[in-house]
Amino acid sequence: MSPDFLASRYCYEIEGNIALRRHQEGTAPVLPVVLRASDWTITAFGALQALPKDGIPITQWPDRDQASLDVARGIMDKGS
Repeated sequence: MSPDFLASRYCYEIEGNIALRRHQEGTAPVLPVVLRASDWTITAFGALQALPKDGIPITQWPDRDQASLDVARGIMDKGS
């Protein structure tokens, strides 16, 4: 999630809606990855569990490598 993603009609409205529909059907999990601060929690994605933990944007972590590791671990946990 980022301001650019939310502002992009194609990314948010078209690709995002396809992803959310597949998530609801159970054919593809959707895990929002919060890259930069944005109002993503008021969107349809806001009901989903975001990564990294607590939905803190990667750009706000003191160590971006640690944030990336948290995202990777969260994805692996969902796959188990």
